Amino acid sequence: MPSSIDFRETFATLTDHPPFPWQERLYERFLQNDIPETCLLPTGLGKTSVIAIWLIALANNPDLPRRLVYVVNRRTVVDQTTVEVEKIRKNLLNHPQLLGIFNEMCSLKLADEDNNQVPLAISTLRGQFADNQEWSQDPARPAVICGTIDMIGSRLLFSGYRCSFKTKPMQAGFLGQNSLLAHDEAHLEPAFQKLLEKIRAEQVNSTDQQPLRVMALSATARASDTAAFELDSDDHKNPVVKQRITAEKELHLHPVDNEKKDLIDTLTTLALNYQKTGKAVLVYARNVETVEKVSQNIEKELRKLKLKNTERFVATLTGTMRGLERNRLTETDVFKRFRPDVEAKELKDETVYLVCTSAGEVGVNISADHLICDLTSYESMAQRLGRVNRFGACNGTEVHVVHPTEFATEEETASKPELKYDLSRHRTLQLLKELNGSASPAALDALDKAAKHSAFSPPPEVLYTSDILFDAWANTTVRDLPGRPPVEEYLHGITDWEPPRTEVAWREEVERITPEILQQNKLTADDLLADYPLKPHEILSDRSERIFDRLKKIHERIEKDFHKEKDHAGKEFPPIPVWITNKDDKTEITDLLKIIEGDKKRFSPRLVLLPPKITDGQLTIKVGGLDKNGLFDASSETANDIADLWQNEEQTAGYHRRRIMGSEKPAGMRLIRSFQTSSEFSDQGLADHSDTPDENEMCFWNWYVSPNRGDDDGSKATVIEPIPWPQHTEQVIEYATQIGDSLLSTAPEIRHALILAARFHDFGKRRTVWQRSIGNPSPSVPYEKSGKAKNWGQLIESTRYRHEFGSLLNLLHPSEEDRQEFVTAYSEFVEMNEEQRDIVLHLIAVHHGRGRPHFPIDEVFDPKYSQKLSDEIAKEVPRRFARLQRRFGRWGLAWLESLFRSADYAASARPAPVRETTDNEVTA
Repeated sequence: MPSSIDFRETFATLTDHPPFPWQERLYERFLQNDIPETCLLPTGLGKTSVIAIWLIALANNPDLPRRLVYVVNRRTVVDQTTVEVEKIRKNLLNHPQLLGIFNEMCSLKLADEDNNQVPLAISTLRGQFADNQEWSQDPARPAVICGTIDMIGSRLLFSGYRCSFKTKPMQAGFLGQNSLLAHDEAHLEPAFQKLLEKIRAEQVNSTDQQPLRVMALSATARASDTAAFELDSDDHKNPVVKQRITAEKELHLHPVDNEKKDLIDTLTTLALNYQKTGKAVLVYARNVETVEKVSQNIEKELRKLKLKNTERFVATLTGTMRGLERNRLTETDVFKRFRPDVEAKELKDETVYLVCTSAGEVGVNISADHLICDLTSYESMAQRLGRVNRFGACNGTEVHVVHPTEFATEEETASKPELKYDLSRHRTLQLLKELNGSASPAALDALDKAAKHSAFSPPPEVLYTSDILFDAWANTTVRDLPGRPPVEEYLHGITDWEPPRTEVAWREEVERITPEILQQNKLTADDLLADYPLKPHEILSDRSERIFDRLKKIHERIEKDFHKEKDHAGKEFPPIPVWITNKDDKTEITDLLKIIEGDKKRFSPRLVLLPPKITDGQLTIKVGGLDKNGLFDASSETANDIADLWQNEEQTAGYHRRRIMGSEKPAGMRLIRSFQTSSEFSDQGLADHSDTPDENEMCFWNWYVSPNRGDDDGSKATVIEPIPWPQHTEQVIEYATQIGDSLLSTAPEIRHALILAARFHDFGKRRTVWQRSIGNPSPSVPYEKSGKAKNWGQLIESTRYRHEFGSLLNLLHPSEEDRQEFVTAYSEFVEMNEEQRDIVLHLIAVHHGRGRPHFPIDEVFDPKYSQKLSDEIAKEVPRRFARLQRRFGRWGLAWLESLFRSADYAASARPAPVRETTDNEVTA
């Protein structure tokens, strides 16, 4: 296949360095659409460069998957892939030819006002692009999506964590079709790798037209794979590669008789031996308690040396930190000393310490001068060794491993599963002894493969998946359906040696929005969390046992402070409101005392949402629980709600979402909810999707989102003036045509169905009942969006009527007036074959998430038609869904639905200028 883009030159432009031989060979494989299923590459050789390789190959072979999904281990807390993708996107501006090719690929040609119209969409774990849904706005746009196994895996299984039921099939369709999924460090999550292989096989064996491609990336495989892509002789001759794989790492083993008693002191002493060297020293420990103690001990000893601000020289990185503090840690002077991509201007001649749990092992591009650690299983040790002298640029690098002298036997692990990991550690120690003092990548590679596999951590039990389960997960309609098990254990497997974990975050609405406010406005806590989904920067995580121990101490502290107040003598201590939510968005409102006195197991896999403070009369008591490093600390009175800090990293484009008390209106943002928080409520105490609050009312708490930035459904539409019904339909038709031309040119019948569905999808909005539900004072002149009427709250009339269900009735049983008004469109529909009509009807039914497989029974009605006819139409919805799913496959059908929904979302997010129209202007 002739290439129009030179690989070497373009790779250097995008990555700032020339390619290694293996990168050129992998590019040639991509170019031929021969994507290897497994790539075994040592640490330090740039596995994330597969993103640049894919991008260049895509420019020369547009038949390659349009999206690259890069999946990282759930322990990843410093997302190196984000840094890599941001650099590629920025450097893409320096390659006009590549920009032109990708611009041609985009179907909607929508300007990206914050990224110079770069035709590469990205969504990553943190920062500006954190879970921003940019990748799903234009289905033809090349995109990179980086996420954890939970984030990506749950979405692949139609069960996206903290996603509304409306977006679950859309994300499953876009991730599961026309995508290449690169699973980084796949050996760390064998259950997920097997699940991916099962999904791929299910798609290949069904009717999915663009099945998922899967590529496992690893430095250490759990099992032999003779077909794996690996380094060859040309790589070993390359001077840079040779320097890295033979990097000096002098290994020292330190036995301790009592690990529990002696480990902390031994790690501290070994670390302090380097205090006068001016080096960057990395310390690893398996558990958080050890990391905290070692970090404190080092600071304590540095203070004895009369050093000022000793915390400047020591940083702590754990998976239990809140996301915001983790992200900020990477910009500290200490951390910069370990980052090869950043010049450390401060502390460059001082000895600095980074003390980590396994959170610092995976997905982080750091390189220390020396390494000190306790003993873990082999795959963990290999990750740690890859973070010291990573590029072979240091001389005299030392590695110190502290290990026990006694281990559990195989007989003991049979009766005590929690000891299985100890057996892996013992086998790892035997391998380390075979290295004869050298821990270079080349030395590790020379170890016996079978022995390495036996020293891995105990594999989880992998749960069996079937076509029945995949069918059940694909049923994503608004209400819970039986037979859809939570996907957590299918993603990670079941382990009997890892303790359960609980997450914690803080939100003001936990105190401000009482159950009474929710009940009055017919809302649930889940509705509010759908408006403002919890983001990684808000959340910390730890072992459930530690979380609940600290929750108990927080309650004791607050109760003690309450009774200290003179006015509260003899008063009953008020309950501390808490929301308990899980990844499936099922939220329970309770109080802290009930949690700590209840069954802890019931809350283990869930998230505890606390209020930053509680108020009783004139007394305000801080709930707290967060220390300066973002760790859960019961003694701390500090804790803050940082939901609004989900913003542009450079803060050049302002906030993605804001919650404001009072009448301030942030420019360029849309009001999605307005809460009246005073004790007395009007008839409309809480307004949903209004466009302007009452300027004279200061007791409202207003929630705003930035269009095209938030990932909630409300952010998809922003209007200043009412949008007439015909104009929105015209826009949707225009965008559907563009998408169809780009992605369905070889399937003209499906393209035609997509466009005709756009014509009819909102016919049901012309009903008087629906117009009144959006506050239209003159329903005879139908609106698509209600605009900013100041008395909007007083005009709306609540209803269960669904306009998409009404649109089905309009299309199948049109009135004579409708038939005459849209004569050509109705004729086109009637002339279609049965399969085409199925597609049109299905796309209309599901474009707001219902109809997969059915509508709730209380929504099956239309005031314009008889109940008998409505029931007949409703019964056909699941039958049609089943027929189409057999034809297109589960993910294929979701992808097709998502093409239409992208057109609808794009029209809502970018409404055309309002102009005068006649009643009969929209015709076929």
